[in-house]
Amino acid sequence: MERARFIILYNIVAVLVFFGSMEIATRCQSWLLGNGFGLSLHEVDPSDKKIEEIYKWHPFVGFVWCPNKTFIGSHPNQKERSAIFIDQHGFPARDNELKLAKENGEIRIATIGASTTANVWLAYDQN
Repeated sequence: MERARFIILYNIVAVLVFFGSMEIATRCQSWLLGNGFGLSLHEVDPSDKKIEEIYKWHPFVGFVWCPNKTFIGSHPNQKERSAIFIDQHGFPARDNELKLAKENGEIRIATIGASTTANVWLAYDQN
């Protein structure tokens, strides 16, 4: 029983050390590149009024999209601009409304994440 506790504790500490060192390395890289140590996202700058029109604060996941929004966006290095639709539920959609009823054979996958999950600057089909 004591050995099992040791193994569990060892694994928890190993995971914390691994992810902690990755976090520190990422923040140091950001600091060395002149972006600051805090990793503030340029897309979610609290002082940016355009961001307040797109995102709203959520107590469990941080930021979510404001429902019923349409805006034109693109990545800073991207020449093409895309129309971005956020439906009535706050999800990116093809035509500003995500249908609740699924078509035959349609598969839906729910994810939680940041720009690597659904990038606000890309069109629906590019995400």
